[in-house]
Amino acid sequence: MGKKNKIGQKNKTGQKNNTSKSNKINEFLLFMHIPKTAGQSLRGVIKKQYNLEETYRCPFMEEEVVKLSDEFRNSLKFIYGHFLFGTHEYFPKPFTYITMLRDPVERFISAYYHILLVPTNRWHEKVKGMSLEEFIDSDDFNLQAEPNVQTRFFCGKEPLSLETAKKNMAEHFSVVGITELFAESLFLMKERFGWEEIQYRTKNAGKNRPKKEKVPQNVRDKIAAKNHLDIELYKYARKQFEEKIQALDAKTLQEMDAFKKSLSKM
Repeated sequence: MGKKNKIGQKNKTGQKNNTSKSNKINEFLLFMHIPKTAGQSLRGVIKKQYNLEETYRCPFMEEEVVKLSDEFRNSLKFIYGHFLFGTHEYFPKPFTYITMLRDPVERFISAYYHILLVPTNRWHEKVKGMSLEEFIDSDDFNLQAEPNVQTRFFCGKEPLSLETAKKNMAEHFSVVGITELFAESLFLMKERFGWEEIQYRTKNAGKNRPKKEKVPQNVRDKIAAKNHLDIELYKYARKQFEEKIQALDAKTLQEMDAFKKSLSKM
């Protein structure tokens, strides 16, 4: 499993390995991908920074991670997937996390319409006859529609707690990006890790769904009430993020503006 292919040789998926590529990243990076937070777009950027054999799509199932050989684990520099905080314990080396957070009401609405409009989604058949309000009242859709799912990711196996989530965020995450400030989030990550070749396409975006403002206020209130911890965590993370931006010096702010303009031309 940890065996390396030659430079330029295709792996089993048909992709070429970029073993001649160098990067500036020394830390073991875990991208904790919370569903419906623009994670696929970000993942596409990050994977370009690493050689193919240094990356691993880490499954949510703990038993699958346990099966990995020590040799393979030690060869990795970047893992990504819908795993909870705490996955670093299976990879005993210096580490840091990154993730994205999204307005919880917007994220919940996006999750509903994604399941509703994507026939290949495993819950599509069950959800296609549900209204948004019925979806809110159901607890059958873990990870995508679980109440306070963003807080749950940060708490890992610990009991659900806003303080635990904040503590883990402060101690173990280099950057917690904000979906609504995606370009700024990408810039901070680029600066933190020395990323290059920053190009991306928006992936998995729900284009055929109503905006949050078009959803009746009473329905939005119902989503917010069910995700009250996520609401508080998002406010906290966004405040921290905006303060980080405000603390940048004038030169870096100019660089960020130029970076955002370059992205808008892609």
